[in-house]
Amino acid sequence: MLRNVIAAVLDEEGSILIKENIKACNAEDKSVVLAGDYRQNINRVYDKLDIVFLDPPYAENYYLTALSELKKTGKLNEGACIVCEHAEKNELPDEYEGFKKVKDKKYGSIGVSIYE
Repeated sequence: MLRNVIAAVLDEEGSILIKENIKACNAEDKSVVLAGDYRQNINRVYDKLDIVFLDPPYAENYYLTALSELKKTGKLNEGACIVCEHAEKNELPDEYEGFKKVKDKKYGSIGVSIYE
């Protein structure tokens, strides 16, 4: 059951696309899209989260830092999942900071890793 979802995006184009997808899923009342860096936006979230989407600039490789910082916030529900979109060539670890990779898919040059 979907409860609370957050997407923090840096660009307006990404924000529009995510909002369209949320609307298509009829999840507008359960989701929030915040424009800007997740490090500032996570402090604007008061509810615990079930799903977090991370899509940072691939070259910066923020994934492990983001996972660590999300863990420290205490804002994840038990069993929450973190979806990390990344360059296919960037392999993310199977486990990190208590998160376990439960799925890893490749879509051309894009990789998606899901942690719980």
